[in-house]
Amino acid sequence: MTTEPTLRHINAFVPYERRPHAHEDNLTRAFLLVLRGVPVAHAAWLDLVDHSHRTRGGSGVPRLHGMAAPRFVTQTARVPDGVRRIISLVQTDEDVFVGSDLSRSDRRQVLDGVVSYDDFALVVENKPSHRNIRPDQLRVNVPPDVEHDSKAACVAWKDIVLAWARLLEARHLGPAETVLLGDFLDYVETFFPKLRPYSKVSLCGNDLDRLERRCTELLKSIAPNAQRHHRGWGPTLRLDAGQCALMVGCFPRPHKTEVDIVVEYV
Repeated sequence: MTTEPTLRHINAFVPYERRPHAHEDNLTRAFLLVLRGVPVAHAAWLDLVDHSHRTRGGSGVPRLHGMAAPRFVTQTARVPDGVRRIISLVQTDEDVFVGSDLSRSDRRQVLDGVVSYDDFALVVENKPSHRNIRPDQLRVNVPPDVEHDSKAACVAWKDIVLAWARLLEARHLGPAETVLLGDFLDYVETFFPKLRPYSKVSLCGNDLDRLERRCTELLKSIAPNAQRHHRGWGPTLRLDAGQCALMVGCFPRPHKTEVDIVVEYV
């Protein structure tokens, strides 16, 4: 009996040989390794998936302790034998609405990741940039006896990174789990810096990209329909006619060794 199919890609010591560190397939692989080796992180991720699925009109997913032991595969053309229901999940840099209801597909497919729990599975489409998502990627080619949930879930990478960082900070993990999860967060920090959280200005440090994204989110929370990207300023709000100004901008500006958050009107 050979163990090669099990070892391929999701063994911690058998990496991709033809993928650079910053390739999205290696991000998927690293993510699945954390789910496989750190149950507390796995449970935290399932909470995010459950919330997203319910927000989009789905029934949610069960808690980890209520399901069978998980199995993990990546870069596969089919869901594992025995699966009877799937939910499609996209993981990307923004919490985007996935659109209309999904249906099964007859496409030729390579699934980024499948996490299965006996007869139920989550099919993960990993897209570090939401601009690269195509609706057909969430429609999975499954056998006729497998139910394809019509509602997809979407989890932003920043929420995963933030949740897992909090597990480390709260010291909820054992020594080996701490090393594995810490290495994953360092990996994201180094090779996928745009996926880091920016839910607070204090979490952005002096990173101009993260600060600009945080300013964008702040303006969206004030007036989502008025938010625009200005070529010179960056994040702005376009004001209605008759106001004392036409536009207000909120953006980061380097100042010596620090970065200021500037608010300007025109």
